[in-house]
Amino acid sequence: MRNAYLLKLVGWQIVTRIRQAKIEAIQSGKDIRLLFDVAQNRLLYRGKSGKTEIVGFPREAMLYTTNFPSNTLFFYSSGMPSAGGTVTIRSGAKRRYIIVTPVTGRVRFSEKPPQ
Repeated sequence: MRNAYLLKLVGWQIVTRIRQAKIEAIQSGKDIRLLFDVAQNRLLYRGKSGKTEIVGFPREAMLYTTNFPSNTLFFYSSGMPSAGGTVTIRSGAKRRYIIVTPVTGRVRFSEKPPQ
């Protein structure tokens, strides 16, 4: 039960950060970067200020894998992502997926992997 809750919590934190990056890129006219540090189980968010914010996650809900080049997602000033892709988080045997669509940058959180 706790692990399922943590997966949901971490997943929504990531979704919120990705959406925030898109909005911030459009509003500021600057590129915004998200680096998914799988080895350290954290997200590095570089916003319009140029400073990197570190968002750590509990050990029970791990950043498992991404398919973004170099585990990095950029949002350009147009709001377009550098690539579409998936972030997989894991807790025990359960996995959840954060899916970013190419071109539009739409973000969704799913129990099922993308097709």
